[in-house]
Amino acid sequence: MAAFFGMATKYAEGLLAVKYRTTDERGDIAGGPMYYIRHGMGEKYRPLAGFFACAAVLVAFFGIGTFPAGQRHCGLGGAVLRRRVS
Repeated sequence: MAAFFGMATKYAEGLLAVKYRTTDERGDIAGGPMYYIRHGMGEKYRPLAGFFACAAVLVAFFGIGTFPAGQRHCGLGGAVLRRRVS
């Protein structure tokens, strides 16, 4: 069931990204969640698009995500277990 909803979400994201992508004067194509939030949902949701872009930059620079959090948890758990055994 989770795989079905995951595939449906990915399909919807891809469809919206293609539908609302833009082409600039040099012919370069730009699109993605920030564009379909702003263009698809309207100017009222422009701050949400900006928030998404800022969150993406934070994830890219600081590695905020599930993998680093899992690694910190494993490292912390190992340190706690070593203290108890010693």
